[in-house]
Amino acid sequence: MSIDDPSLPRSNPRPVTPNTDPQLHPLTEPSLSLANELGLVVDDLRQLYTDFGLRPYRVFSVVVRWASGTVGYGEVQECTRTEILPTPNVVMRGVNNQATDVGIHEVGSIRIDEISPNYTEADIDELFAMQPLPKGYEAFWEVHVDRRDGRTVRRRFVPADAPFRDAENFQWSGRFTKQDDDVHTTARVPREIHSPEEVDAYRESTGEEVFGW
Repeated sequence: MSIDDPSLPRSNPRPVTPNTDPQLHPLTEPSLSLANELGLVVDDLRQLYTDFGLRPYRVFSVVVRWASGTVGYGEVQECTRTEILPTPNVVMRGVNNQATDVGIHEVGSIRIDEISPNYTEADIDELFAMQPLPKGYEAFWEVHVDRRDGRTVRRRFVPADAPFRDAENFQWSGRFTKQDDDVHTTARVPREIHSPEEVDAYRESTGEEVFGW
């Protein structure tokens, strides 16, 4: 309603709205932008953090296949292992020890940032396993301290949400949730413990032997 004539609708006081302003437009050539060109420089600078020993956690995207066709059952075979380079920044402060009936387990989540901005969205979707995997396949991220500590544990995490491109900080970033089945350098900790009844039921329903316990 206008002040002069309440029966008329109020007019927009702005003659030009943002979407009709000829000075405003989307970035037509993102690949030629300054931010995109600086991404290569940023990778080189972050490599210096690794060379100086300031990135102790190595990070891998891993895909495995369970021989039985069911995750958690049978022998497991590693299909792909891709290291995230330059070594990203891993914030482990969200992981804590929790006491249970069967011992101490790590629970919680971490954030991994400073993932190279030069990974494309398709690269990130593959590394984060954003697309559904075939039956019997499993994907996770593995984080472990470099060789400075000798014997170590490869901690397993799965993405807690979709990764996002933080263009202002020249990075991809993501949050990950801790899995129980860590891998030690000398032996693999089972993903889960199955009772004899579960093993027999699985063998009867599939006709397959169960290995790996």
